[in-house]
Amino acid sequence: MFYYLIKNYFGDTTFSFIIIRSVFALLTSFIITLVLTPALINKMKARQLSQPIRDDGPKSHLINKKGTPSMGGLGVNIAVILSSFFWANLNNITLSLFILYIPMALLGLVDDLEKYYKYSSKGITARAKFLCQIAISLLFVNYIIHCNLIKPTLYIPGFIHEIDLGWFYFVFVVIVITAASNAVNLTDGLDGLAMGCSGITVLSYGVLAYLSGNAIYSAYLKIPHILNAGELLVVAAAILGASLGFLWYNSYPAQIFMGDTGSLALGSIIGGLAVLVKGELLLIIIGGIFVIEALSVIIQVGSFKLRGKRVFKMAPLHHHFELLGWAEPKIVLRFWLVTFILILFGFSLIGLNILK
Repeated sequence: MFYYLIKNYFGDTTFSFIIIRSVFALLTSFIITLVLTPALINKMKARQLSQPIRDDGPKSHLINKKGTPSMGGLGVNIAVILSSFFWANLNNITLSLFILYIPMALLGLVDDLEKYYKYSSKGITARAKFLCQIAISLLFVNYIIHCNLIKPTLYIPGFIHEIDLGWFYFVFVVIVITAASNAVNLTDGLDGLAMGCSGITVLSYGVLAYLSGNAIYSAYLKIPHILNAGELLVVAAAILGASLGFLWYNSYPAQIFMGDTGSLALGSIIGGLAVLVKGELLLIIIGGIFVIEALSVIIQVGSFKLRGKRVFKMAPLHHHFELLGWAEPKIVLRFWLVTFILILFGFSLIGLNILK
């Protein structure tokens, strides 16, 4: 909105630049989240709306985290939407993210409300949630293909040519989006863990979007040039700002959890950004923490069903380290550091293109 006002009345000014608007988007969402979250905490405490703690989780959580308000992702989502709509150029590529983000946030909200009404750690059925995720992902991929935002191809880092996936591209995108949203959901088990890792990951994809949207940078790095993709940096910055604002209250010991309202939405937008900048395969590395967390659950369940034995003390992986005696803040900080290192490694793979 502000972008159009400046553009129409003043033409190209400092506020027209993507980097400047990204900084202001970050600050705006940070302030909105910082102001909204205490109000959410007080409102939920007054109504005794706290997320029931899983019985099969670490026993310490039943004592330390019981009664903590959840659904804090609602404030994050509001901040991201308001800040993005204010500072970003609302073209087809930025709108496509919100076609994905908003329905996923609503799905998470419904899931959280189900938990409150049932007073159970289980919300809507896994089958219903999965089908909704597939439907939302299909809506997203149909939109981006219909608007010719990207081609149905797969980009492999280190290779110049892309692989045409044809109709399978729709299936591929659905897998990426649903896997990303569920992986972030699984990671959301310790104070500040999922939010911190998500913020860093989203920013990295925002930077990649900026490079992809610039004809000079994309040609130099030999990565796919995506028209207008640079605007995604503004949205990514808004998400980072909201993440930082939420971490003010979500860091150990957490005053509020983000719930599925936040984790499903954040996971989907990570997957959506990966798709829009042709960085789906890079997500395995850049989003490595989420991949490892999800794999730990798959390995644990598979091992128990096949062998009757568990590989980890508890899954997802962060609970394994918790039961080994690691302090919660130490686990969170180390997972953040690993995320940052994996992002650097992912970007180094992009740099290999320059050598060719």
